[in-house]
Amino acid sequence: MAYHDEPVIFLPEPDDIPQEWIRYWLSIVPSYFEANISMVEASHSYAVEKGVLKHLITKIVECFSGTASPFSQPIIDLMMLELFQKVQTYYNVNLIWKPKFKFLLTFDIDIPYQFRGRRFYKHLFALVRDIAIRPKFAFKRLSYFITGEDPFDNIAELVPVLPEYVFIYIGDGKAPNDPRFTLSDDQWSTLISAWKRVASVHWHPSLYASSSFNNFQTEFRRWLKVSGKKREEKVRFHYLNIDIQKHGLWLEKLGIREDFSYGSYRPPFFKAGTTLPFKPFYLRQQRPFNFVEHPVVAMDVSFTELTEGPDHAIELLKQLIEQVKRVGGTFQMIIHPEKALGLEPGYKKWLPFYNFVFRLLQEA
Repeated sequence: MAYHDEPVIFLPEPDDIPQEWIRYWLSIVPSYFEANISMVEASHSYAVEKGVLKHLITKIVECFSGTASPFSQPIIDLMMLELFQKVQTYYNVNLIWKPKFKFLLTFDIDIPYQFRGRRFYKHLFALVRDIAIRPKFAFKRLSYFITGEDPFDNIAELVPVLPEYVFIYIGDGKAPNDPRFTLSDDQWSTLISAWKRVASVHWHPSLYASSSFNNFQTEFRRWLKVSGKKREEKVRFHYLNIDIQKHGLWLEKLGIREDFSYGSYRPPFFKAGTTLPFKPFYLRQQRPFNFVEHPVVAMDVSFTELTEGPDHAIELLKQLIEQVKRVGGTFQMIIHPEKALGLEPGYKKWLPFYNFVFRLLQEA
């Protein structure tokens, strides 16, 4: 079989496909395999059928614009893998399949009171520390001895595997299903700083913020203030509540470069049709957005709320992992640390499931 470092492959141009869609598909190809692919006049005869390309290009735009139905497998990755195999056979070239399987562990911090489960003396030491180095917080920390909750600390050191990214919710409970917290900006800043010591920390917009651009921008500015950032480039919507066609333009306006929202709160499935990062397609302007979408494959609560128990959840997780491994994709999983440690009511029985997840990540 002939080998070319940068093989040039000419494929027929599918009929009735907008040029913008074809250019978009060509921009995606390098994410899958190393090849210089060009489209030529459809009047020529080539090994890869025009119908195959037309279906693939149409399905990619459908999935990556957010208008497709959910999939039980990474359908776009499988279609690209099939095309890869056809091109390698028909055009007598040796291509390199680029995707490499990996885990991406991310945390959602939806509950700021994270000092639960610690021994009393640790709370006492924290109070003494505050009195010595930050007296203005000492009085606020006394609330623990009354309520049993302390918003100033974090539970990162208790989690056996640290995440790559942490997304922190700072909403005020202005919409249904939005938790309401009465923390001051100083309290939020302290909590965020604690997580910054162990991971890259980013914004987790509330449902209220997602309801209008004005709300979104207002909460974004508050996030910049309490996080001490000059800009924010990564985001994940609460409950994965993103509408790419609506919210995508908002992300562009605010300078967001990466979104980690495109998945399903329940049940686990491949909502994007892919497990690889991609730039979503903006239908109104017939162009890709300028931010990158990182598809979510699984969220812990989907397993704990919709399966029969830890053993069933582990088996389902294994099946999802195998599907992602087949295409060399990224398995992004969301964990809520207070649940993973059994601190939430009813979650101690799920510790075997979380331990299995952490063991997989340690081995990856």
